[in-house]
Amino acid sequence: MTNNWVLCDDAVGKDCCVTVCKDATAWERIEPNMIYNRLDLIREEPSELLQVNVNGKMLYIPCCVVDNTAILGIWGTCLSMAQVQAVAQHIFARRSDVVAVSSRRVDLVNAPETFQRVNDFHIVLPDDPAELDQRVSSKMRYNLRREHRLVEKAYGAFSVDECRVEDAEAEHLFEQYFSMKRVTHGREYGMTMDEYIRTYYVSTIYTLRFGGRVAAIVLSCEQGSSVYLENLTYDTAFAKLSPGSLLYNLYLKRLAEKGKRSLYLKGGSLAYKYHYGSIEQWLSTFKIYRNADVVGQDTF
Repeated sequence: MTNNWVLCDDAVGKDCCVTVCKDATAWERIEPNMIYNRLDLIREEPSELLQVNVNGKMLYIPCCVVDNTAILGIWGTCLSMAQVQAVAQHIFARRSDVVAVSSRRVDLVNAPETFQRVNDFHIVLPDDPAELDQRVSSKMRYNLRREHRLVEKAYGAFSVDECRVEDAEAEHLFEQYFSMKRVTHGREYGMTMDEYIRTYYVSTIYTLRFGGRVAAIVLSCEQGSSVYLENLTYDTAFAKLSPGSLLYNLYLKRLAEKGKRSLYLKGGSLAYKYHYGSIEQWLSTFKIYRNADVVGQDTF
């Protein structure tokens, strides 16, 4: 299966107009406005915002050029193939150095069958955090209540703490996170905290504590009202009390309390991603080339 596509003038939509947006506030109108779409925040290369007028409706598409390829920040954005090709044509016309336009995890309407498609989950968070418990089965609600009782009986109390990666305690929490991942997944990151943050854009750390001891950790990437769950792990010493499930439930409620509107979970088949009203989509990865002569010279 290939993700490559050569620009075809006949396929470019005539119902949309692509221009460069000079309004700095328009970056906040990206949909979805999640961290991996905010190229202005996560890329060292200069970024610009393209605006696509589709029959009077304005779409905003982040773009930056890396090694002669224009990268688009449109994870989860719904676009037609004609609209994507119109964006590519605009970029090629303005930038003679660009040989290809690429993006990952795009909700691409009428995508060619040859495009790679991967599953992707997200949750639309409710205004009322209590609604989250109603989104799961009665059995799951019972198990959560039971685990709450067992933790309180064994440790007296449990709490969820939240800190920013800039806070003093963050470094110690990252040490615990690395230690837990080493045990649960045999994963050795070989990174410092700062390197991890720069690589995965973590902004916030949530910890579940049983009687003051850290039982589970969530690393969260929070951008405006959108959140990406970067990772979740737990201390295997507490495995019988399901600290991962407990923290995930409390984490979702905390996000709703904070007014967050959506949580992105990427793909895969882990059981927790199917709960709390999550929406599974099949998204496309692509690379559009300027002409056939350069197809295959590099890969995406």
